[in-house]
Order: sequence, then structure tokens, then C-alpha cells
Amino acid sequence: MLMPLFVYLRATQFISFERKTYRMIIAPSRAAEVDYVLKHVDRNAIVNISEADYKKYLFHPRSLLLLTDDRLYLEKQLTKLSVRFPSGASIGSLKDLLETTEKKY
Repeated sequence: MLMPLFVYLRATQFISFERKTYRMIIAPSRAAEVDYVLKHVDRNAIVNISEADYKKYLFHPRSLLLLTDDRLYLEKQLTKLSVRFPSGASIGSLKDLLETTEKKY
């Protein structure tokens, strides 16, 4: 059951590996996001859970919220970059706008 979690961590780019030692480390560029997850996601073990229920939990879009799922964070980052955005924009469109803007820099 650890494999899906490991794949999830790699996909979020929260962890990386040191080239010489192959040690797993928190990616410096993702430190703020890792802090957010540690503060907002319950880390108590779920006992007696089936693999199917574990996968439902792991892959449900609202069970593991990331910093980039926080509207205030997205708006703050876009404002820092002097990017205008509509006040009623969806979180998805704010994410896309931030990603596009960050790629330019």
C-alpha cells in the first residue's frame, strides 16, 4: 500500500533524490507546500482499511488538499506577480494562470 503514496509524492514533486547519495529529500522548491500539507492533512493512521477504500481516499480530489488548492494562496501569488485575474475565477483557472506565469519567469 505504500507504493501509491510514494507515487503520489513523486507526482507532486514534494520529494526528490540527491544525485550522489540517492537520499530522498523534501524538494527545496516545494518546502512551503510540504509545510501546508503537514499542517492541514490528518496524519493519523487509518486501521483496517481495504485497498479499494485506501485508493478512494488517496485519489479523491478533496482528501489531500495542496497549497495550490487554496484560493487565497493563488490570489496572493498572482498579485505578487502583478497578474490580473477575475474575482470570480475558479481555482482551476487561477492554478493555470499561475503556472503559465511562473513558466515565463
